[in-house]
Amino acid sequence: MKTYTKAALAAAAAILPLSCNKTDIITAEPEAGFTVIEYTPAPGQFINEGFSCNTAAEAAAWAQGRLDEGYFVSLGTFGGYIVVESSEEIINNAGDDFTISGNSFDGNSEPGIVWVSSDGTAWFRLKGEDSEFTGYSVTYHQTEDGEPGDIIWTDSDGNEGKVTYLPQFHDNSYWPQWISGPEYTLNGTRLECRLHFNTDTNKWETGTYETGYVDIPVPGSSGMPSTEPTGFDIANAVDEEGNIANLASIRYIKVQSAVIAKESSPSIGEISTEVTGFGY
Repeated sequence: MKTYTKAALAAAAAILPLSCNKTDIITAEPEAGFTVIEYTPAPGQFINEGFSCNTAAEAAAWAQGRLDEGYFVSLGTFGGYIVVESSEEIINNAGDDFTISGNSFDGNSEPGIVWVSSDGTAWFRLKGEDSEFTGYSVTYHQTEDGEPGDIIWTDSDGNEGKVTYLPQFHDNSYWPQWISGPEYTLNGTRLECRLHFNTDTNKWETGTYETGYVDIPVPGSSGMPSTEPTGFDIANAVDEEGNIANLASIRYIKVQSAVIAKESSPSIGEISTEVTGFGY
Protein backbone atom coordinates (compact mmCIF):
# COMPACT_ATOMS: atom_id res chain seq x y z
CA MET A 1 0.00 0.00 0.00
CA LYS A 2 1.33 3.43 -0.91
CA THR A 3 1.70 6.12 1.73
CA TYR A 4 1.85 9.75 0.54
CA THR A 5 2.65 13.05 2.21
CA LYS A 6 0.09 15.88 2.17
CA ALA A 7 2.39 17.83 -0.11
CA ALA A 8 2.45 15.00 -2.64
CA LEU A 9 -1.32 14.67 -2.46
CA ALA A 10 -1.78 18.37 -3.05
CA ALA A 11 0.47 18.18 -6.11
CA ALA A 12 -1.52 15.24 -7.44
CA ALA A 13 -4.81 17.01 -6.84
CA ALA A 14 -3.61 19.95 -8.90
CA ILE A 15 -3.43 17.80 -12.04
CA LEU A 16 -5.64 14.77 -11.33
CA PRO A 17 -8.89 14.14 -9.38
CA LEU A 18 -7.35 11.45 -7.23
CA SER A 19 -5.54 10.64 -4.02
CA CYS A 20 -4.68 7.89 -1.60
CA ASN A 21 -6.18 10.01 1.19
CA LYS A 22 -9.51 8.39 2.03
CA THR A 23 -11.42 11.31 3.44
CA ASP A 24 -10.93 14.55 1.56
CA ILE A 25 -10.14 14.00 -2.13
CA ILE A 26 -12.28 11.95 -4.51
CA THR A 27 -10.17 9.39 -6.35
CA ALA A 28 -12.30 8.39 -9.34
CA GLU A 29 -15.48 9.24 -11.20
CA PRO A 30 -17.97 6.62 -9.96
CA GLU A 31 -20.05 4.64 -12.45
CA ALA A 32 -23.45 3.19 -11.58
CA GLY A 33 -24.39 -0.38 -12.33
CA PHE A 34 -22.32 -2.46 -9.90
CA THR A 35 -23.44 -3.64 -6.47
CA VAL A 36 -20.98 -4.91 -3.85
CA ILE A 37 -22.24 -8.26 -2.56
CA GLU A 38 -19.15 -9.27 -0.56
CA TYR A 39 -16.10 -7.54 0.87
CA THR A 40 -13.63 -9.83 2.64
CA PRO A 41 -10.18 -8.22 2.89
CA ALA A 42 -6.99 -9.75 4.17
CA PRO A 43 -5.28 -7.89 7.04
CA GLY A 44 -3.87 -4.52 6.05
CA GLN A 45 -3.15 -1.03 7.29
CA PHE A 46 -6.36 0.51 5.89
CA ILE A 47 -8.67 -2.14 7.33
CA ASN A 48 -10.90 -0.63 10.07
CA GLU A 49 -9.42 2.82 9.55
CA GLY A 50 -12.21 5.37 9.76
CA PHE A 51 -15.01 2.80 9.73
CA SER A 52 -16.56 0.26 12.06
CA CYS A 53 -18.30 -2.87 10.73
CA ASN A 54 -19.47 -5.79 12.84
CA THR A 55 -21.02 -7.98 10.14
CA ALA A 56 -20.24 -9.03 6.57
CA ALA A 57 -23.35 -7.18 5.39
CA GLU A 58 -22.16 -3.95 7.03
CA ALA A 59 -18.73 -4.38 5.43
CA ALA A 60 -20.25 -4.82 1.95
CA ALA A 61 -22.43 -1.73 2.47
CA TRP A 62 -19.40 0.28 3.57
CA ALA A 63 -17.45 -0.79 0.47
CA GLN A 64 -20.44 0.12 -1.71
CA GLY A 65 -20.54 3.59 -0.23
CA ARG A 66 -16.83 4.06 -0.82
CA LEU A 67 -17.05 3.14 -4.49
CA ASP A 68 -20.22 5.19 -5.00
CA GLU A 69 -18.35 8.26 -3.75
CA GLY A 70 -15.24 7.53 -5.82
CA TYR A 71 -12.91 6.49 -3.00
CA PHE A 72 -10.66 3.45 -3.03
CA VAL A 73 -11.39 0.19 -1.22
CA SER A 74 -8.31 -1.67 0.05
CA LEU A 75 -8.32 -5.48 -0.16
CA GLY A 76 -5.43 -5.93 2.25
CA THR A 77 -2.62 -8.35 1.46
CA PHE A 78 -2.89 -11.72 -0.33
CA GLY A 79 -6.32 -13.24 -0.80
CA GLY A 80 -8.43 -10.26 0.22
CA TYR A 81 -11.29 -9.80 -2.21
CA ILE A 82 -14.35 -7.85 -3.26
CA VAL A 83 -17.27 -9.24 -5.30
CA VAL A 84 -19.64 -7.07 -7.33
CA GLU A 85 -22.76 -7.88 -9.32
CA SER A 86 -23.49 -6.04 -12.55
CA SER A 87 -26.98 -4.67 -13.05
CA GLU A 88 -26.84 -5.93 -16.62
CA GLU A 89 -25.40 -8.99 -18.30
CA ILE A 90 -21.88 -8.35 -19.60
CA ILE A 91 -21.56 -9.99 -23.01
CA ASN A 92 -18.31 -11.56 -24.20
CA ASN A 93 -17.75 -9.40 -27.27
CA ALA A 94 -14.58 -8.82 -29.25
CA GLY A 95 -11.99 -6.92 -27.18
CA ASP A 96 -12.38 -5.65 -23.62
CA ASP A 97 -15.78 -6.16 -22.00
CA PHE A 98 -15.49 -4.20 -18.72
CA THR A 99 -13.03 -2.06 -16.79
CA ILE A 100 -11.66 -1.88 -13.25
CA SER A 101 -9.72 1.01 -11.72
CA GLY A 102 -7.03 0.93 -9.04
CA ASN A 103 -4.65 3.64 -7.80
CA SER A 104 -1.22 2.49 -8.95
CA PHE A 105 1.68 4.53 -10.30
CA ASP A 106 4.85 3.81 -12.22
CA GLY A 107 7.16 1.44 -10.34
CA ASN A 108 4.59 0.61 -7.68
CA SER A 109 2.14 -2.15 -8.53
CA GLU A 110 -0.16 -3.96 -6.11
CA PRO A 111 -1.68 -6.44 -8.56
CA GLY A 112 -5.07 -8.05 -8.13
CA ILE A 113 -6.34 -11.14 -9.95
CA VAL A 114 -9.71 -10.80 -11.70
CA TRP A 115 -12.30 -13.59 -11.53
CA VAL A 116 -15.62 -13.72 -13.37
CA SER A 117 -18.82 -15.72 -13.01
CA SER A 118 -22.24 -15.96 -14.64
CA ASP A 119 -24.01 -17.23 -11.52
CA GLY A 120 -21.86 -16.11 -8.57
CA THR A 121 -20.96 -19.73 -7.77
CA ALA A 122 -18.71 -21.07 -10.53
CA TRP A 123 -15.70 -18.77 -10.86
CA PHE A 124 -13.16 -18.48 -13.67
CA ARG A 125 -9.86 -16.63 -13.55
CA LEU A 126 -8.95 -14.06 -16.18
CA LYS A 127 -5.46 -15.22 -17.03
CA GLY A 128 -2.89 -12.42 -17.06
CA GLU A 129 0.48 -12.21 -18.76
CA ASP A 130 2.67 -12.79 -15.67
CA SER A 131 3.64 -16.08 -13.98
CA GLU A 132 0.68 -17.24 -11.87
CA PHE A 133 0.71 -19.78 -9.03
CA THR A 134 -2.70 -21.36 -8.58
CA GLY A 135 -4.17 -23.31 -5.65
CA TYR A 136 -2.43 -21.14 -3.04
CA SER A 137 -3.78 -20.22 0.39
CA VAL A 138 -2.74 -18.14 3.40
CA THR A 139 -3.97 -18.44 6.98
CA TYR A 140 -3.88 -15.26 9.07
CA HIS A 141 -3.55 -15.47 12.86
CA GLN A 142 -5.06 -12.86 15.14
CA THR A 143 -2.84 -11.27 17.79
CA GLU A 144 -3.07 -13.08 21.15
CA ASP A 145 -4.88 -10.24 22.91
CA GLY A 146 -6.80 -9.01 19.87
CA GLU A 147 -5.08 -5.65 20.09
CA PRO A 148 -3.37 -3.94 17.14
CA GLY A 149 -0.06 -5.60 16.29
CA ASP A 150 1.77 -7.75 13.76
CA ILE A 151 -0.46 -10.30 12.03
CA ILE A 152 1.38 -13.61 11.63
CA TRP A 153 0.55 -15.71 8.57
CA THR A 154 1.29 -19.24 7.40
CA ASP A 155 0.76 -20.47 3.85
CA SER A 156 0.01 -23.67 1.95
CA ASP A 157 3.68 -23.96 0.94
CA GLY A 158 4.85 -24.15 4.57
CA ASN A 159 6.10 -20.56 4.75
CA GLU A 160 5.54 -18.04 7.53
CA GLY A 161 5.65 -14.26 7.62
CA LYS A 162 3.89 -11.24 9.07
CA VAL A 163 1.86 -8.22 8.11
CA THR A 164 3.96 -5.71 10.00
CA TYR A 165 2.13 -3.27 12.24
CA LEU A 166 3.24 0.30 11.44
CA PRO A 167 1.53 2.60 13.97
CA GLN A 168 3.46 5.61 12.70
CA PHE A 169 1.18 5.46 9.64
CA HIS A 170 -2.00 3.72 10.85
CA ASP A 171 -2.67 2.79 14.48
CA ASN A 172 -5.89 0.84 13.88
CA SER A 173 -6.07 -2.95 14.05
CA TYR A 174 -5.26 -4.53 10.69
CA TRP A 175 -7.63 -7.45 11.39
CA PRO A 176 -11.16 -7.10 9.87
CA GLN A 177 -13.25 -6.71 13.01
CA TRP A 178 -16.30 -8.44 11.50
CA ILE A 179 -14.28 -11.66 11.10
CA SER A 180 -14.35 -13.62 14.36
CA GLY A 181 -12.07 -16.37 15.58
CA PRO A 182 -8.33 -16.67 16.10
CA GLU A 183 -7.59 -17.26 12.40
CA TYR A 184 -9.05 -17.28 8.89
CA THR A 185 -7.83 -18.62 5.55
CA LEU A 186 -8.00 -16.98 2.13
CA ASN A 187 -7.45 -18.83 -1.14
CA GLY A 188 -6.55 -17.71 -4.62
CA THR A 189 -3.90 -17.31 -7.28
CA ARG A 190 -0.57 -15.79 -6.30
CA LEU A 191 1.88 -13.62 -8.20
CA GLU A 192 5.57 -13.36 -7.32
CA CYS A 193 6.49 -10.81 -4.66
CA ARG A 194 8.89 -8.24 -6.14
CA LEU A 195 9.17 -5.89 -3.19
CA HIS A 196 12.69 -4.48 -3.04
CA PHE A 197 14.75 -1.52 -1.90
CA ASN A 198 16.00 0.49 -4.87
CA THR A 199 19.45 1.77 -3.98
CA ASP A 200 19.41 4.17 -6.94
CA THR A 201 16.28 5.98 -5.76
CA ASN A 202 16.76 5.13 -2.07
CA LYS A 203 13.13 3.98 -1.91
CA TRP A 204 11.14 0.80 -1.43
CA GLU A 205 9.36 -0.31 -4.60
CA THR A 206 6.86 -3.07 -5.26
CA GLY A 207 8.15 -3.91 -8.73
CA THR A 208 6.45 -4.24 -12.08
CA TYR A 209 4.14 -6.87 -13.57
CA GLU A 210 2.89 -7.86 -17.00
CA THR A 211 -0.62 -6.89 -18.12
CA GLY A 212 -3.90 -8.46 -17.08
CA TYR A 213 -4.25 -7.32 -13.46
CA VAL A 214 -5.95 -4.63 -11.38
CA ASP A 215 -3.91 -1.87 -9.71
CA ILE A 216 -0.86 -1.95 -11.95
CA PRO A 217 0.23 1.14 -13.91
CA VAL A 218 -1.37 1.67 -17.29
CA PRO A 219 1.04 2.46 -20.16
CA GLY A 220 2.40 5.97 -19.93
CA SER A 221 1.53 6.47 -16.25
CA SER A 222 3.62 8.88 -14.21
CA GLY A 223 5.02 8.87 -10.71
CA MET A 224 1.71 9.96 -9.21
CA PRO A 225 -1.22 7.64 -8.42
CA SER A 226 -3.70 7.14 -11.26
CA THR A 227 -7.24 5.79 -11.40
CA GLU A 228 -7.12 5.27 -15.16
CA PRO A 229 -9.31 2.18 -15.80
CA THR A 230 -7.88 -1.07 -17.14
CA GLY A 231 -9.91 -3.10 -19.63
CA PHE A 232 -10.57 -6.82 -19.22
CA ASP A 233 -11.66 -9.40 -21.78
CA ILE A 234 -13.98 -12.25 -20.75
CA ALA A 235 -12.34 -14.37 -23.47
CA ASN A 236 -9.30 -14.71 -21.15
CA ALA A 237 -11.32 -16.68 -18.57
CA VAL A 238 -9.85 -20.09 -17.72
CA ASP A 239 -10.93 -22.96 -15.45
CA GLU A 240 -8.92 -24.59 -12.64
CA GLU A 241 -6.88 -26.60 -15.16
CA GLY A 242 -6.10 -23.53 -17.24
CA ASN A 243 -8.48 -24.41 -20.06
CA ILE A 244 -10.34 -21.62 -21.87
CA ALA A 245 -13.81 -21.32 -20.31
CA ASN A 246 -15.59 -20.00 -23.43
CA LEU A 247 -18.06 -17.93 -21.40
CA ALA A 248 -20.81 -16.22 -23.39
CA SER A 249 -21.45 -13.64 -20.68
CA ILE A 250 -20.95 -12.87 -16.99
CA ARG A 251 -22.81 -11.09 -14.20
CA TYR A 252 -20.29 -11.18 -11.32
CA ILE A 253 -16.72 -9.89 -10.95
CA LYS A 254 -14.27 -10.60 -8.14
CA VAL A 255 -10.92 -8.91 -7.54
CA GLN A 256 -8.44 -10.79 -5.35
CA SER A 257 -5.21 -9.34 -3.92
CA ALA A 258 -2.40 -11.45 -5.42
CA VAL A 259 0.90 -10.74 -3.65
CA ILE A 260 2.24 -11.43 -0.18
CA ALA A 261 5.58 -10.38 1.28
CA LYS A 262 7.44 -12.16 4.07
CA GLU A 263 7.39 -8.86 5.93
CA SER A 264 5.88 -5.47 5.14
CA SER A 265 8.06 -2.64 3.88
CA PRO A 266 8.90 -0.17 6.68
CA SER A 267 7.85 2.75 4.48
CA ILE A 268 4.90 1.53 2.38
CA GLY A 269 3.47 -1.31 4.46
CA GLU A 270 1.95 -4.45 2.99
CA ILE A 271 1.30 -4.94 -0.72
CA SER A 272 -2.46 -4.57 -0.99
CA THR A 273 -4.63 -4.24 -4.08
CA GLU A 274 -6.88 -1.18 -4.14
CA VAL A 275 -10.05 -0.89 -6.22
CA THR A 276 -11.59 2.49 -7.06
CA GLY A 277 -14.32 1.49 -9.49
CA PHE A 278 -15.89 -0.84 -12.06
CA GLY A 279 -17.15 0.19 -15.47
CA TYR A 280 -18.52 -1.02 -18.81
